[in-house]
Order: sequence, then structure tokens, then C-alpha cells
Amino acid sequence: MASENSPQTACTEWWRADTAALHVRKQEIEVLKRRLDAEQYAILAELNARGVRGCYGHSTLAGLIFQDFQVSQKEASARADRALALHPGVVGGGDMAPPLAPLTAEAAAEGAIGGGQIDAVIGALSRVPSLVPAEDVRAGPKEIAKAGRRMLDRMDPDGR
Repeated sequence: MASENSPQTACTEWWRADTAALHVRKQEIEVLKRRLDAEQYAILAELNARGVRGCYGHSTLAGLIFQDFQVSQKEASARADRALALHPGVVGGGDMAPPLAPLTAEAAAEGAIGGGQIDAVIGALSRVPSLVPAEDVRAGPKEIAKAGRRMLDRMDPDGR
């Protein structure tokens, strides 16, 4: 029905498609939406790094998003937070600051995760004390497996 992740004009005959095709297409569209969101986050971060937001009368990136995209303040703030956490930014003196969640940015660019997952990751990472060395924040396969087991135990404490 649709080619590999290609945009498709609105189909007025979805009633003719079988259920499997509908499920496939809805997933393709979600991946496309997530990829486009990720691209927009990168653009917003670059605009912020260039200081362009001030040129257009906005004091914050969230203000620019609120005005330009006509979304709620909450949505504008969430989008700004995602853009700034996923991409390098500028700190005082013009130095570049590394992104908080570069691997999350990669997953978002692939369309593997969306806003809710990004928010959860950056929320958790932002709570890591700044005095913890970066090498202690990163986890290897053993630590990830252990965290996965803890998550599963919490989700279903009685087991299967």
C-alpha cells in the first residue's frame, strides 16, 4: 500500500485496506513523525545556539516555539527542553556545551522514540548529580541488564 517510509497523500479509501496494511501504515507514519520531530529539534537547537531567537523578539526558545507554532506554553516548553537536551548548546562565553542526551538524539533521529520517551530519558538524566563523573553515569551491558531486571521486577513483582 505504501512504499518504505514514503509520505503518502491522504487515502480516502482506507476502508478497502486490510487490517494488516492499516497497522503497517500507522507504524510507518509514527516513525516518519518522530523523524521529523527530531529534525525540528536539531534546527531549533541550532537557532538557539546562534542566538536567532533574540533577533525575532523572543527571550527564550520556548517563546519562539509558542509564537511560531501556536502551541500551548506547556508544549512549547517541552519541545524547547527536548531540543536543548538532545543537541549541543552555547554556554556563557560562547563555548559549546555537549548535549545532555546524545544517544537519545540518535534514537529520535531514527524514529525509534518520540516525545514521551525523550522526556523520560532527559528527566532521569537531569536528576543525576553534576558531581558524578561522566564515566560513572554511563552503563555497560551488565549494568543495563541489572537495571532492566529491576524495571521488570517493579512492573510485575509477582513474576509471570
